[in-house]
Amino acid sequence: MGVLVLTAAVVALIVPGAFSGIKPTVINPLLGVLMFGMGMALRLEDFRIVFSRPKDIIIGCIAQFTVMPLLALVLSRLFALDDALLIGVVLVGCCPGGTASNVITYLAKGDLALSVGMTATSTLLAPVMTPLLVWLLVGKAVDVDVAGMLLSILWVVILPIIAGLTVKWLFPQFTERVKEYLPAVSSLAIAFIVLIIISANASKLLLGGMVIIVVVMLHNLCGLGMGWLIGRLLHLPDAKRRAISIEVGMQNSGLASSLATIHFAAYPMASIPGAVFSVWHNISGSIVARLYVRMGKALMLLCIVSCGMAKGYAQDVAPYETYGLEKSMPVFYKQLKDSLKADLQASQAQGVTREQVFATMQMAPPAPLDYSYEVIAEEQRDGYVAQKVAFNINRWERVLAYLLVPEHKSSMPAILLLHDHGAHFTIGKEKMVKPFGVDSLVTADAEQWVGACYDGVYVGDELARQGYVVLCTDALFWGDRAPLLSEKDKQGKTIKEINRSLYDRQQALASNMLQMGSSWGAWITWDDIRSAAFLAHLPMVNPEKVGCIGFSMGAYRSWMLSALSDDIKASASICWMNDTEHLMTLENNQNKGGSAYSMLIPGIRNIADYPQVASLAAPKPTLFFNGKRDKLFPVEGVEASYDVMHKAWRAKGAKKNLITKLWDEKHFFSKAMQQEVFDFFKKNMK
Repeated sequence: MGVLVLTAAVVALIVPGAFSGIKPTVINPLLGVLMFGMGMALRLEDFRIVFSRPKDIIIGCIAQFTVMPLLALVLSRLFALDDALLIGVVLVGCCPGGTASNVITYLAKGDLALSVGMTATSTLLAPVMTPLLVWLLVGKAVDVDVAGMLLSILWVVILPIIAGLTVKWLFPQFTERVKEYLPAVSSLAIAFIVLIIISANASKLLLGGMVIIVVVMLHNLCGLGMGWLIGRLLHLPDAKRRAISIEVGMQNSGLASSLATIHFAAYPMASIPGAVFSVWHNISGSIVARLYVRMGKALMLLCIVSCGMAKGYAQDVAPYETYGLEKSMPVFYKQLKDSLKADLQASQAQGVTREQVFATMQMAPPAPLDYSYEVIAEEQRDGYVAQKVAFNINRWERVLAYLLVPEHKSSMPAILLLHDHGAHFTIGKEKMVKPFGVDSLVTADAEQWVGACYDGVYVGDELARQGYVVLCTDALFWGDRAPLLSEKDKQGKTIKEINRSLYDRQQALASNMLQMGSSWGAWITWDDIRSAAFLAHLPMVNPEKVGCIGFSMGAYRSWMLSALSDDIKASASICWMNDTEHLMTLENNQNKGGSAYSMLIPGIRNIADYPQVASLAAPKPTLFFNGKRDKLFPVEGVEASYDVMHKAWRAKGAKKNLITKLWDEKHFFSKAMQQEVFDFFKKNMK
């Protein structure tokens, strides 16, 4: 957004005449579009925060409607601005928080819920607070139409927001489809407002604009610093300080320009501060977000110094901790990791065993008395038969699977395929084997997923063409083992919406299994162990030539299975390997719960880290690929894990059996990676 608005300002200064035909009266409709988009983006939860955390909202709004208005007046007097610019700067200071502040707060890792709540609340208060504050601060110098400004804000702010909320309520599916475009529309609206105002006043701005640019920059920076200092003085957690800082410092400057154009037409330059602020605060906001993440308090200390308020800051220390979590991590997570590291070093000196890992996996599902394997349906393909089969995966469950069998061969090598997670639950086995005899929606879903994650290749079908028997089942919660949904649950929803609705139920499943003495993560591993045993026992399979492949969560499943099952003789794991040190951070996806539960086994981390468990597979032929640009798995953790595993394979005299490689890829299983995996199995399984 900052780049677009800045470009509009530069163009308006260079060729102002090109836009002279655009009348300032279009500013109001443009602002209305911006506010309409805000209404469509708001959620019921955004208003609940007002009642669930009233203290935070009150603190934020008091800061919003005192700091910026007073700073505006002080800076205007300090720089001896004329009446027109004085009005413009004060209007900016008296406006509510801008919608861009929510994005900046998110990027700065601040309290996003507080930011959204403050924006919504200050905007709803604006019809009263903005005219009243402008009248109090400049009413003696110029005439202020308080009633007119109140009505203007109602028309161009409140009513469009209500309209946006109404559209969202009446047409939720339409809103869901278009909401990703709303930020772009908002950016265009702000850019046009800046274009119109600056082009109309370009000559005056070029002649004497430096002073207003300096004032606007100081106004914004001092607001950011004062907002943070208020949070500090009140001993608020760092995330809340950041949110209040950004909310106070970033204003709805488009509204300021609109009000100046309508109610202070006799002072054309009054609209300039709002336009300049629109350009500057998007630039400063992006910089502030980055500095907050990288430098923390250092940035705000500089802002405080610029306001002349650093005195006594160093002595202001909270008497005790006032919050227990930072993001989703306990405040003592570093100490917890250090303690865990000491435990791991002690246990690793003795060496971890399979028996210890199995002990952490708690209640095991009883092995099936027999598999009762039967073919449900089949389809002839190029050189192999695709079968849909059913078998007993344990004594309590019978599951469906795809089995691909090459023609006219016996004692064949076999591969167990282990599908990914992806927060995509409507398909499982279909992510790796081309489905048949299913609804067209399932086929389309599988095609889209295979294109996005597997470079358009059904890995199972390719392996079958190369002469491998291939088995792929659904993990618990995916495909045919997904939650039971009623027609009402599915009616009118897209595949994406259905998957989103299932996401939170992962935690419920994990919680329920923990309460019954088991764990979801362990259950998935047990199912994989039983599936490998089933595959190895099939009459057409050579039990000494059974391997497994997995991508993402499937990769985790692959190395876990190889570590714990004698039926697996070789494994390939694509895009899942790291250690606790690098995964358990404030930024990593692994700390968010939800999907992580499918790969968590309580207690296992007390005896071994991920690479140590994977090393139980040594000296089997084993392959690990990771992406250098995979944000889920930091490269430092991947390399540290690879080092641990190489030591384990060397200790078994099998260093050539472990293949590790970092690819210049994101979280993706490309055709080039697949070819090297196929070559690996050809070398070790045929």
